[in-house]
Amino acid sequence: MAHNSDTAEYITIATLGNSTDFGDLVSVHKNHSVAGNGVRGLICAGDDGSKIKNIDYIIIASLGNATDFGDITTETNGCAATGDGTKVLIGGGSVSGYVDTIEYVNAASTGDASDFGDLTDARGFFTALSDGTKGVFAGGDSDVDVDIMDYVVMASLGNASDFGNLIRAKEQTGQGMSGD
Repeated sequence: MAHNSDTAEYITIATLGNSTDFGDLVSVHKNHSVAGNGVRGLICAGDDGSKIKNIDYIIIASLGNATDFGDITTETNGCAATGDGTKVLIGGGSVSGYVDTIEYVNAASTGDASDFGDLTDARGFFTALSDGTKGVFAGGDSDVDVDIMDYVVMASLGNASDFGNLIRAKEQTGQGMSGD
């Protein structure tokens, strides 16, 4: 079970070792999603006892506390996020039920999220990753664990399309982690 925390930690990939304190998030919460553009790391939405819509950011190259970036449209947790170096997409999540929305922000400038399109199925507690061209949202929970994989073209706005299926249905497939 995830616990609320305001701690941000980092590891140095080139060396073996334990994580080290990076700084603190703007608020104490859990079940958020993360993505970035290589300069900024964004921590999106989550749960602090109730669902939140905050987006925090850190400057990846320097240790320090997170700063307020803006908001997504609706208080949610369990969403998934990924980026292409310019945009960060935040998809799905749990509101009072699961949602299929995808929103985006420009990672280089602060501000509130805008509508990007919709997932093929409403769900939360899943993961997302991008190769810089396509963003893929995989797995999740939609009152049952799902094996869905959707994709979007990162450079243009629009709804997700079917990418394929996971070998088995899964929720919490790297939730809170991102590959960019």
